[in-house]
Amino acid sequence: MLFRPFYVLLLLSLLIFPVFSENRITELDSPFTLQDISYKTESFKPEQLPDSTLSGFKPYDGGKLDIKQNDQKKMMTFVSEFTVDDDLLDMDISLYLGPGDYPYRIYINDINIMRNGAYNETYISHSYKSFNIFIPQEILHSGSEKNRLVMQIYPQFERTPLPPLTITSFEQGSRMVFYRNMLGVYLIRGASVLSVFLFLFFFIYAIIGKTKDFNYLFFSLMCLSFVLSYFEITLNYHSTNEILIKIFSKVGFTWVALVSVYFVTEYTGILKNNIYRKIIPCVLGLILTLAFMTRSSKESLDLIYGPVTQFIFFPAILFNITILSLSVFKYRKRNSIPLLISFLVIVAASGHDIGYIARNKLPYAYLTAYGFLTLVIFIFFTLAISQASTSAKAQKNAEILDEKNNQQRKIIEKIKGVAETLILSSKQIEEKVSSTSEKIEESADTNEVITEQVFSRVSQLKQVIVEMEERMRISAEKMPASIKSQSEAVKEVSHTVNCLNEHISEILQFAEDTKNTADELSNMAQNSTKVIKESNASIIEVSEYGDFISDVLNSIEEITEKTSLLSINAAIEAARAGSSGNGFSVVAGEIRSLSSASKVQLDSSFQKIEDMKNSISNSRELSGEVTGSLTNIIGNTKISTEKISSMTTKLNEQKQESASISQAVQSLLNDTRIIRHLSEENRTADTAVAKTMADIRDLFLNLTEILSKQKDESMELYQFMAHIQAVVDENLANVDILNSCINESI
Repeated sequence: MLFRPFYVLLLLSLLIFPVFSENRITELDSPFTLQDISYKTESFKPEQLPDSTLSGFKPYDGGKLDIKQNDQKKMMTFVSEFTVDDDLLDMDISLYLGPGDYPYRIYINDINIMRNGAYNETYISHSYKSFNIFIPQEILHSGSEKNRLVMQIYPQFERTPLPPLTITSFEQGSRMVFYRNMLGVYLIRGASVLSVFLFLFFFIYAIIGKTKDFNYLFFSLMCLSFVLSYFEITLNYHSTNEILIKIFSKVGFTWVALVSVYFVTEYTGILKNNIYRKIIPCVLGLILTLAFMTRSSKESLDLIYGPVTQFIFFPAILFNITILSLSVFKYRKRNSIPLLISFLVIVAASGHDIGYIARNKLPYAYLTAYGFLTLVIFIFFTLAISQASTSAKAQKNAEILDEKNNQQRKIIEKIKGVAETLILSSKQIEEKVSSTSEKIEESADTNEVITEQVFSRVSQLKQVIVEMEERMRISAEKMPASIKSQSEAVKEVSHTVNCLNEHISEILQFAEDTKNTADELSNMAQNSTKVIKESNASIIEVSEYGDFISDVLNSIEEITEKTSLLSINAAIEAARAGSSGNGFSVVAGEIRSLSSASKVQLDSSFQKIEDMKNSISNSRELSGEVTGSLTNIIGNTKISTEKISSMTTKLNEQKQESASISQAVQSLLNDTRIIRHLSEENRTADTAVAKTMADIRDLFLNLTEILSKQKDESMELYQFMAHIQAVVDENLANVDILNSCINESI
């Protein structure tokens, strides 16, 4: 004997269905089931009651109905007689009747007390509810007088046995109807309403949420299929289109088995990418859906539904059990255990219902629906637990991100300080280099002017000497004594001038070298200025990247705050609602979206930090170039300073020689005064020579002063270069600090 569910209800059912040998009702404390029942199959004549002789009736043994298929409609009439004690007539008596599979009418003492279903133009047969039919006291006979109960049924092809006819008190009957309808109809309707909400929630989440996990989509389709499969229970009423709701039910029952295959393989990952697993269930479902939709009668639907149960439903359930068993016992996936248990429950529940159907009996309650409801509940809680785990991981990741944000915020502050220092240093270098360039240009211009003046004065001096030699030759004939002395002086002056020419040539060469060196210094300074400007731009770019990183990290901070807030709300909601909290997954989904946004913002931040690292490396290379260039400038400046010092020494020697020339010129001037009376022309010439010599003396004195000033400026320039070198070294140290900060952030 098969076990019934809900053992408490089993005990009650044993109490409310006792067997009596006689249809005599003496008390109503317990239900009384009529036993002596006769029946007769006859032509379709609804509402035509049998005569009192009951001719043609035979005993009914409680088995399946004997209905033969033919072109004429048939009906069956069941009759049972019972007596009621006089003391029971003052109580409310009712007839308890279980679910039926065909339309019927019930009469007591030829009075119609119940009608269920439709049997004329519209045929509505199945009723999954039980009924507590009140029997008015005025139609009952008391004492030994018998009461006759007649039940006319109008089946087309149904052969389900007649439900038990039970006489009981109205209160007891109401209680029996409530229990049975609660298990057979009301809970299924409630589960269908819940499944509708689950379908809408998970379907919208799978589509709008853009999740790559197809388990949510398959679960939503399973919920929809579950709702459709029990349309004939949830939408059953007298004016409904029975064929239409049965088509929906058969289609839904088929798809709930096929979609479960998709869900199980997707959930476990076994055969997930198998092409046959993707195609065969879908093709079978579409074919069977078309087959069901083309049926026009209840009988034709049942003819297709039988093979579907044998060759689709049970193979699909066994396939799912096999896959889940592999997942649990071979791959050691504990999260598959609840699903395996739920499918085993489905098998047990289906076996219970099939056992009753095989014996042509209606079960106390169809348990297959509860098997599928168990599956839906288990899947829901499995997905909810998975979402809770994901939410916990997201919250943990949010805390880690928050800690990293604080670290990066500190690093950014350090980078900002270093960047500001670099910018300030670059400005100082630019100012120093600009000032140095100006001084070098001024020195080059001054040297060029001095060189031109020296060339001009030397040319004048050569011309004067030539004129003096010519005049001395002419005057030698007239003034031998004076000219002799003057000739010696002129020779001495000539020798001194020749030496002076050689020194001047060396000075000119030194001046030319100094000019070239100054030009090179100027070019190097200009190149250094450009390089430093590029370094400045690169460092500004670093600062901009620092601002960008600040913005990104602020955005991540906002996302983290929202993530934390949503996590708290999710915890509060879950604690408040308990196991029925449907909003939990919404919050978890929002947390995952905010975590994905945090990851995208961090990826962008890392990319920008890498760009900033490249920019700083470029700045470091540019700073290296500046260092090399400035080193060359300092070296060339030293060379220029040495040359200027050498030039100063030569000029000092020239100054002494110029003094000798001045003395010789003074002697010549004295001799010229002696012989002034001899030639007026020589006086004029000597005056010009004296003036020229005085100009040359002033020129060399001025040149000496200028070169001394240039020496001081060269020392100042050297100090500038040393300061620039120190600033560049400081910038290189700051660049190393930036590199270490970036490496820490990465």
